[in-house]
Parts: sequence; C-alpha cells; structure tokens
Amino acid sequence: MVFGITVAGRPAEIAGIEQMVGLFINTLPVRVQLAGGEGVRGWLAGLQEQQSRLMAHQHLELVEIHAFGGVGRSVSTR
Repeated sequence: MVFGITVAGRPAEIAGIEQMVGLFINTLPVRVQLAGGEGVRGWLAGLQEQQSRLMAHQHLELVEIHAFGGVGRSVSTR
C-alpha cells in the first residue's frame, strides 16, 4: 500500500535555515506492506519506528528521493 504523508521540519544541516522564513512542509510517499497475521497495533508500531528512522531525510525533495531509489535511471540493454 502506498500513501502520502505530510511532514514539517527545519533541519539544522541546511545552510542558512535559521534565516529562512516560511512554512517548511513536504509530502512524501510512504510504502508499507501488510503482512497476514500481524495485528493493527504491531503494524502501527512498525510504521512509527520506520518513520522515526527516516526523519533526518524528510527535507529531501521528491526528485532527490527518486534519484536515491533509482527512479528515472536509464537501463542498459547490453
């Protein structure tokens, strides 16, 4: 299942972030797999843990995320 999640934040790693004005939000795709036999509580706990590990990267643009995942790379036919 894939859905979008809206995130907000001002990562200190971005140069000059303390002087920028405006709302820093980003909508990111979230892909989850539903395993048979797993309860809702376990599934939600796993999703929360996964999203917590990704917080440091939530400021990336979707184009950058695609590039890291290999989306848009040309495939060699050789």
